[in-house]
Amino acid sequence: MNNGKDKESRIRGENVPVMEYQPLYTVPAVAKIMRVTNNFVYEKINSGELPALRLGSLKIRGSDLEKYIEGQEPVSRGEGQ
Repeated sequence: MNNGKDKESRIRGENVPVMEYQPLYTVPAVAKIMRVTNNFVYEKINSGELPALRLGSLKIRGSDLEKYIEGQEPVSRGEGQ
């Protein structure tokens, strides 16, 4: 029985299911995965930090997304507030 709690907890960022790996992602999909705006993703693409392919619309390789995420420095104690 779904009482709406599942949807609410997912909106709050709790118990979010892991998405299946895909070889290519759209900008909105990357934004959703990273929990940022589409504009943030476009900024990273335009700055060259996140490689993208133009296959109709812009696409990001799953491997490039992983490299980008792995290349980010962890937040130091006290910075994550």
